[in-house]
Amino acid sequence: MNTLMADIRALGRVPVLSREEGRGDEYALAGRLREAKRQDLLSESQLAELAGIAESQTRDRTAETRERVETKTRERMDTLMDDIRRLGHLPRFSQKHRQEYTVALRMREARRGGREKIINQTRMSTGMSSPSRAGRLPSSVL
Repeated sequence: MNTLMADIRALGRVPVLSREEGRGDEYALAGRLREAKRQDLLSESQLAELAGIAESQTRDRTAETRERVETKTRERMDTLMDDIRRLGHLPRFSQKHRQEYTVALRMREARRGGREKIINQTRMSTGMSSPSRAGRLPSSVL
């Protein structure tokens, strides 16, 4: 069992039974692990170590996912702020100006999603002053 655990440690994660190309060694290792569990050949400390490895995998994946989402959100907000800067004022809901209407919708969704802080920070850092009342979104649509 020591070689099984050493192989798992060398892999750096709990092996997965997957027949994907390039995972032949991992598949074999996962089969060995499954058989060892089935036959109760693993000690409590080995099972606890496997649980710890699995938990750290989950933590790592969660952190990676969070980072990807934050990056994507930041990119969307940067694009939205660029569009607002091009307008020169906060967008209005006007059927005559379709592009401005679309930007206004995106801004409303950003505010609903709790991204207003990012909008305000970007506006302050670029020197964009508060718009006139005509350029503000009515509170009923926010």
